[in-house]
Amino acid sequence: PEILQGYLHRDKIPLILLAVENDQILGAVQLKYYEMDIYPNKEHWLGGVFVPKKYRGKKIARKLILKAIEVAKSQDVNTLFLQTEKMDGGLYKKLGWEAVEEVIYRNKLVLVMKRIL
Repeated sequence: PEILQGYLHRDKIPLILLAVENDQILGAVQLKYYEMDIYPNKEHWLGGVFVPKKYRGKKIARKLILKAIEVAKSQDVNTLFLQTEKMDGGLYKKLGWEAVEEVIYRNKLVLVMKRIL
C-alpha cells in the first residue's frame, strides 16, 4: 500500500493510469521517475504496462500508452524512457520508441527505449 500511495495523483507524475469498464480494471500503466538506478540522468519513465490475459487483443495497452504520452506532454516532459524484455521493441517500437541499448538489469536482459515527445 505504501508503494502505491506515491502514485495516487491525478495531475502530476508519478501516477498510474487505469483502463476501466463496468467497474473492471482492464489494464494499467505508470508514469514514474528514475525507474532504473543505473541511469541517473534519465528522469521520466513509462512502466508497469499490464493488461490481464482475458482483455488482451483489444488495443487496451496501446490506448493506455498513448494516454500516458498525452499526460506526460501535459507535464512538460520532453522524453520518456522505458525498459522491455522484448528485444525487438514490440508495441513500443510501433508507437515511436527507439532503442537506446540492451543492458542486463537485475539479472535480466532488457532493451531500454526512449521516445521524444
